Amino acid sequence: MREMEKETVPGRWNEKELILSECVRYRAVLRQIAEHLLDGQGDAEEAVNRSIVVATKVRVPIHSRGDFRSWILRLVIDEALQLLRERRAAEKCAVQEEMIEEHALTSHVFAGWLVGIMD
Repeated sequence: MREMEKETVPGRWNEKELILSECVRYRAVLRQIAEHLLDGQGDAEEAVNRSIVVATKVRVPIHSRGDFRSWILRLVIDEALQLLRERRAAEKCAVQEEMIEEHALTSHVFAGWLVGIMD
């Protein structure tokens, strides 16, 4: 097993086909890591897909399967953390919008009350 992980494939690690086949090999592990980071929520598959897209678009800085596995795991962790940041930002916006709506309603009620006592 260790021999396979250290297997070097000179000059081939930037071939999209090899990268995709290795991503398929580790897809279950990548998904498991993403699910753990995202608390089992449905964004795990998106994190895995994003990491695979990145892997196929950049120059792969590796020389063996072991290096590739470490690198692709870092990519999926980065993508899962980015999804968490995006989710938190969306939740924060929703809370802010709710507060603005409550403030507008309160202001409207207060303005109506003021008009009522001034009449």
